[in-house]
Amino acid sequence: MSKQLALFDRLLLREDSKLEFKSGRGGLPSTLWESYSAFANTDGGTIALGVAQKSDGTLEIHGLDDPEKTRQDIFNAIHGGLVARPNLLSNSSFEVLELNGKRILVVDVPRATRDQRPVYLGSDPFVGTFRRQGEGDYRCDPDEVRRMFADHSDAPGDGQVLEKFTLSDLSPESIRQYRQIFQNSQPSHQYHSLGNEEFLRRIGAVGVDRTSNKSGVTIAGLLMFGSEMALYDPRAISGYHVDYQEHLSNDQTERWTHRVTDDGNWDHNLFNFFTRVRDRLYGHLEQPYQIDEYGVRTQETDVHLALKEALVNSLIHADHFGKGGVVIHKHRDRYVFSNPGSLLVSFEQFRSGGVSECRNKTLQRMFAFLGVGDKAGSGVERIRLSWHNARWASPVVREQLNPDRVVLELPTVSTFPDQVVKRLEEVFGTEVVKNLSGDEMATLVASEQKGRIRNGDLQGMLTLHRTDITALLNGMIEKGLLERQGERRGATYAVASSPPKDPSSPPKDPSSPPKDPSSPPKDPSPPPMVPSSPHKDPNSPHKDPNSPHKDPNSPHEDPNSLHKDPNSLHKDPNSPQSDVARRTKEVSKKMVVDFCTSDFRTLQEIAVHLSREEKYVRDRILRDLINEGALQLKFPNRPTDPRQAYRKTSET
Repeated sequence: MSKQLALFDRLLLREDSKLEFKSGRGGLPSTLWESYSAFANTDGGTIALGVAQKSDGTLEIHGLDDPEKTRQDIFNAIHGGLVARPNLLSNSSFEVLELNGKRILVVDVPRATRDQRPVYLGSDPFVGTFRRQGEGDYRCDPDEVRRMFADHSDAPGDGQVLEKFTLSDLSPESIRQYRQIFQNSQPSHQYHSLGNEEFLRRIGAVGVDRTSNKSGVTIAGLLMFGSEMALYDPRAISGYHVDYQEHLSNDQTERWTHRVTDDGNWDHNLFNFFTRVRDRLYGHLEQPYQIDEYGVRTQETDVHLALKEALVNSLIHADHFGKGGVVIHKHRDRYVFSNPGSLLVSFEQFRSGGVSECRNKTLQRMFAFLGVGDKAGSGVERIRLSWHNARWASPVVREQLNPDRVVLELPTVSTFPDQVVKRLEEVFGTEVVKNLSGDEMATLVASEQKGRIRNGDLQGMLTLHRTDITALLNGMIEKGLLERQGERRGATYAVASSPPKDPSSPPKDPSSPPKDPSSPPKDPSPPPMVPSSPHKDPNSPHKDPNSPHKDPNSPHEDPNSLHKDPNSLHKDPNSPQSDVARRTKEVSKKMVVDFCTSDFRTLQEIAVHLSREEKYVRDRILRDLINEGALQLKFPNRPTDPRQAYRKTSET
């Protein structure tokens, strides 16, 4: 039953990057295979057959006459390899669900591993490969398909020898400084006694082409130690680019306050970029040092180490032949690391750590000699834990498509502000708050700060599947920590207005004396939390028999009714909830304007930044800001362009 309910909750969501509805009337729809390919080549997803989504976003569940036959038809088609290949589906990928007497078929498509991609239709991968972007599927261009094939090999691609590049194309000063740091990091290592050429051969900067038996500089060697002229050579690594920008000024007209990029004034190889950027990342940190277990002051905190890991991760996981190069932004409230290429593992594997899939294994080994870029996949876990311990908002990772990029955003805004924690302790008690799990605490704080939250809001914050988030929310309701308003897709959650009941405490004696009048009164100032629902108030107008909610035509009388706007609260403009909604929306609008100050931001980026669904951001936030003249469009003459992005106007 719990699995059925979880699936039911999933089906009541709208189509998005992980969910697609197909009617299934008249047999298997041809677009089924496009969605199969798209989900497999992106991050997996769910296809629901027997459900249609209308143009207004509502769902029509008409069901399938014989879902078992549909399942078998899918198996027969895909096992033959004539429709789509390779096959990623098994018996556990299918689930028959019955809703209101109608049966539907749910198909869970996993993310393909790097050696399974591309998953394509027909016989030509350069024609039949699709990926998922937003709510739709798009056909990949040949370059995207070639990059998928390039990620197949287990052999390090950066170990390939470059023709006509020799030791003279490397920077002697970069090599000298690298060896010095390596020696300081591992003073007893046997490589320190080697001459430069043999040393470079051992670490992978120089290699031998097994076909021609010629020795030369490898791709990794040129990336790590290349001279300025060699890196600019068009026969070297097309698309190579590194860029670090600081945005720390209050002057909105100033594009950056400091920049490190390939401006012709230095050998812009990865080693030099790493050493120049590493220390700049640390500036303006509120935690300049920490005390170790022996009471000794250390110069690098967990946050320092996490930033160093994030920097190295973007360098060793980048597809340096891709578009855009490695770009790092440092803002007052966040760090953003962006590199070309796609994730080689699923989001779940990336977030949980422990799985090491690196695009440039030779580069990874070179940085490991310096004590960074751990092979065990612990770098991501170190970053997540460091941010959690600093009580900052959770790191967010996302993939951008066409061109492929991986973006890691590290906010430096406190997740658990002291005043919010204090308020929660006033409501629930210090002991209850102390014993909350990390996910429960993050959920309560988000609810307190935003007024009301939805399941989708938490998907960008927690490392949980949305069905697990549903279970988390239900459990917190049972504990008396949260109150729910609305049902299913329209459900929103707020911090409970009273402390949870202790099941071990005896029932209150009605004859007990009233509360001691000498006890201190409550703080008369309005608390920042969402007030209790008017439905709980015995004097609420909802108790009035003449209340409009008794109108038989009212949506409240329809048990199947869902809120038209899943983010909406009561429409009464004087209700406390409406005031909270207005304040929450204004805060969101300000966050968007600040986020779009330095560069154009896509709808997807803004939605992730707000932890909101794209439709809500587009319809409720961006539309207002554009009408108010606060944002400008990147393509003003093509408002529906899929590359559309938004930036703060100079007049704002």
